[in-house]
Amino acid sequence: MATFQEKKAINFLLRSNKLCPNNAEILNAIGTCYEKISNFDLAKSYFLKSFQSNSLFFLPLLNLAVMEQSLGNFDNAKKLLKQIIDKDPHNGEAYRNLSIMKKYIVGDEEIETMKTIYKTLQIDNNKMHLGFALSKALEDIGDFENSALYLVESNDYRRNQFSNFNIKNETKNFNLLKEVLSYDFYKKNMQYGFKSDMPIFVIGMPRSGTTLVEQILSSHSMVKAGGELNEMSKALNREVANSSSVNMFQKIANLSPENINNIGKNYCQSLRLIDGTSKHITDKLPLNFQLVSLIFSCMPNAKIIHCTRDARDNCLSIYKNYFWQDVMPWSYNQIELNLYYNLYNNLMNYYNSVFKSKIFNISYESLILNPEKNIKELIRYCNLDWEENCLQFYENKNIVKTASVAQVRNKLYASSVNSWKNYQDFLPDLFFNLKSDLN
Repeated sequence: MATFQEKKAINFLLRSNKLCPNNAEILNAIGTCYEKISNFDLAKSYFLKSFQSNSLFFLPLLNLAVMEQSLGNFDNAKKLLKQIIDKDPHNGEAYRNLSIMKKYIVGDEEIETMKTIYKTLQIDNNKMHLGFALSKALEDIGDFENSALYLVESNDYRRNQFSNFNIKNETKNFNLLKEVLSYDFYKKNMQYGFKSDMPIFVIGMPRSGTTLVEQILSSHSMVKAGGELNEMSKALNREVANSSSVNMFQKIANLSPENINNIGKNYCQSLRLIDGTSKHITDKLPLNFQLVSLIFSCMPNAKIIHCTRDARDNCLSIYKNYFWQDVMPWSYNQIELNLYYNLYNNLMNYYNSVFKSKIFNISYESLILNPEKNIKELIRYCNLDWEENCLQFYENKNIVKTASVAQVRNKLYASSVNSWKNYQDFLPDLFFNLKSDLN
């Protein structure tokens, strides 16, 4: 269901299209808006119209390929990406998206083609995307040393795009989180929270198994997948907008009982725009782990599932991936990623120690080793009756827009467990002194 703002944006673009018919950029923007509200047929139609109006404008084809990929239509996505590469052989973003779905083998000519193109390019976004693709391809054939070289160069370029970020501010913020959003904050405010058991939050570090857990949950007939939502922070920002406090932490500390209830109520109302009938809706924005105490205060009956994974595998998986949103600058630097993980580890150890069984912790490794036992415990925690479909989560047709888009369409496999060992000699700063207490 489209929000008022989304409808407004689409109507504006449709009017613009009437004034400037066959404008490729406008048509592409309309397609993007329709994709956002899950009208995939109209999105596809406008992406194709955009490309037809300007066959040298490859962005709509790329957008269509990524949409097909997120829907699990991998053959369609591969055809579109290869079509782009045939017409624009230096398109690094097309290669990177293709690499997500492809398993490379020794002797694959595409690897040598990418290497040749890489050498000709000046360092820019295009070369960065190609570097991530080459790293994945070389990992597939077991050349981990050269895979790491491309990975470091691409990550360094991406990290430099966040010139204002300082990891020291993250350390300060995490300390304030523990101070402000403490267990005492919850005890003081939970009586005012909005009493709904609709939300199921799936939290943890990125690449810790959050998408997999959401796929499992949403295979149940009573659960709708919401994906990665920003609704919690939006509901909070709405309530503190008129606060006279200087910074966000002071604003949170000064929330009134009415504010607490409104955050929960407004958040749940925003979920209803996603689905009007499902008993439960998931929110798998991983970094909501920072807001555990606020979530339980505003919605005492909400469920929070915390996904964990071996710290070294988790950090490697983050470092190997490009995130299209301009977020998480720390993910592109080995030392900063290492430090951020330890901050997360410390905060979640605190929340687990005070909230105890109110948070359900699920280990990626345990899930791989004994899926049925762990999935049944997960479903039981959510107060749901057992359904066999939850074991066939890989058949779930939900749209997946995360880096796990290919993995969650397959049965569970253990090949990614202990994969950090392949890189331990080449990415030493990433693994040094990582805290793994959560596993």
